[in-house]
Amino acid sequence: MPRTPEQNELLRQEKRKLILETALSLFADEGYAHVSINEIAKKAGIAKGLLYSYFESKEDLLREVIKYGMERSFGAFDMSQPWTKERIISFIDYGIEVARLETDFMKIYTRLGLQPGILDVMTQDKHMQYSQNFATALFQALGENAVEEMMYLTSLTKGFALMYLFSPDNSQFPFDALKQRIVKEYRQKMRME
Repeated sequence: MPRTPEQNELLRQEKRKLILETALSLFADEGYAHVSINEIAKKAGIAKGLLYSYFESKEDLLREVIKYGMERSFGAFDMSQPWTKERIISFIDYGIEVARLETDFMKIYTRLGLQPGILDVMTQDKHMQYSQNFATALFQALGENAVEEMMYLTSLTKGFALMYLFSPDNSQFPFDALKQRIVKEYRQKMRME
């Protein structure tokens, strides 16, 4: 019995997700530059030609991996809600927690952010929306120090993520204690404590 159009679409979406997750895992473990389309197709258990029917190029696949990872990492955080001080704190807490919840994506995201040319791919779509909305909220909460605070917070959380993601044994990393210190610091800065 032939498949219905709905069944075909479901299979297509499942295959696309398999390719994205396979690419994400390989890019995180080996780095974007060291992974070939052949390797992704082989690990996904599909033909190289089939992969190209979903993604035009390796860069197109990377762009979609970034979108997929951002949606998976931050999609649960409703960006349309008003940015109260409590919501800013929740976003800081949630953003730090993403390093633990989405380790593969955060590894590739961190590595790619250091590569010239790749940054352009990363700063499209959702990434910029999250950053711009948060920067505006931080500015409203902290006023004239907002730019400096955004740079400080970004440096702090990226350093935190780098140490956690790339430590030889992150089971010994004091994740919760350090996250609590960062959140407490920002509660104090916004005069919430």
